[in-house]
Amino acid sequence: MRLHRKGLVGAVVALVLLSACDASPPVVGARTASPVESARATVAATPTAAATMAEDDAWRMVSAAVLSPTAVIRPSWLPPRIDLGTLTVTVDAAGPAYRVTYRTPQGGTISFVLGLTRSIAGSAIGTRVRGVSAVLEESSYDPATPLRFRVAWSEAPSAYAIEGQGVTGEEMLRVAWALTSTTPPPPPTHLYTREKTGACSTPGQSQEAVVRRLFALAASGDGAAVLDCYALEYIGENGTAFAAPWSRSGPLSELKVSPLDELAGRMRVGAIFTFEREPTLFFGPHKLLFYTVGWDEDRWRIFETATAVVRADMLRSAIGFVTTSPADAAARVRGAAIGIAPVLIPTWIPDGLIATASAWTDRFSIQYEDGRGRRLLIAIVVANPAPAPDPGKQETRLGFRADPNAIRQTYDTTDPGSDRFVMWRETATKVPSASDNFDVRCGCLPYFLSSRGLTADEFEKVIASLADH
Repeated sequence: MRLHRKGLVGAVVALVLLSACDASPPVVGARTASPVESARATVAATPTAAATMAEDDAWRMVSAAVLSPTAVIRPSWLPPRIDLGTLTVTVDAAGPAYRVTYRTPQGGTISFVLGLTRSIAGSAIGTRVRGVSAVLEESSYDPATPLRFRVAWSEAPSAYAIEGQGVTGEEMLRVAWALTSTTPPPPPTHLYTREKTGACSTPGQSQEAVVRRLFALAASGDGAAVLDCYALEYIGENGTAFAAPWSRSGPLSELKVSPLDELAGRMRVGAIFTFEREPTLFFGPHKLLFYTVGWDEDRWRIFETATAVVRADMLRSAIGFVTTSPADAAARVRGAAIGIAPVLIPTWIPDGLIATASAWTDRFSIQYEDGRGRRLLIAIVVANPAPAPDPGKQETRLGFRADPNAIRQTYDTTDPGSDRFVMWRETATKVPSASDNFDVRCGCLPYFLSSRGLTADEFEKVIASLADH
């Protein structure tokens, strides 16, 4: 992925949401118009219209209003928690423009938009959607609102975007990367027919093996074999000229290849390498490249190369840091931390504390405080708490819940509001396949609960209220 800095670009499309009512009495025996028919009638009568309906009806309505050659791009993958029964649809047949919005039970939204949209002030990374350059934008930190995301690209002359809130950047990428399977993408800049299928990538081969094979071909003199390492989408944008020089750049004196992380169904693989002689297409004797390897046809191939990447963990937050009530924080966390279970959150919190929550698909953190020194933290984290200032006053006990090796500690038994913590490994009923934050092989989640300014009784009451609901 390519890193970008950007400001606000584009313009706002004002989509007017209209509703109609008919006070006439019903005609006996008359057939009631379906939601799609009613929406189509409104589209024909007015420049813009809005309706709420099920997914299939929504896209049928959009397809009827937006005529060829403008592509109507329906998603083929959505997060499992998305409600497919109630979508909000806005269509402008004259534009043409449309906005189709999906919702989650927790209040998150994903909107698919044809037409100009406002870019999001914050950070951005470059990617590719449907074979063309695209950008994933993430909003800047705001303690009062969830993170917002936008994927934007153009298929001349049309502008498209996916806008999301209450979802993760990783989910937005997966949605965007899967769009090719629903509507044929635009013709690539560079047309290419494979000449040596199987010379690099073969069915059943791992993502790491594809990258290793790419480097093995660096001294082959076979550019067509090198191209078999790459997805047609990559070749369509970048052409084929890079392959022949690569095939003549070896041999290597050093190669270290290792998986970095998984992002939206694709594996990022890092490679540190040194050529015996310095090829003209690189700079410096020591190289580091990252390869994004995804599913292409019936095997793994390279979709992107980069000298730097944003770690997948940074794109797995759905709510950023939001300051809110304890109850709202718990609801937001449960809606975001969908890759783990149980999600243990205290249902009893001392009066007067407000919550600041952050959540990713594989972990979360909620800190409660009142601004006067009372503080409570519950988090999934591999913690390394500071030692007690006076070991002679501390109390340490082992065992908590089902973990016999858990540690419970009070820093100062003479202070009623002393710092306290308990750290334990909770048996998991759901863990991700991989995590940058803890070892998933134990089938457990590293929980940490701490307090400052709370009495021992209050801390015990918090502990007793921990619940996964």
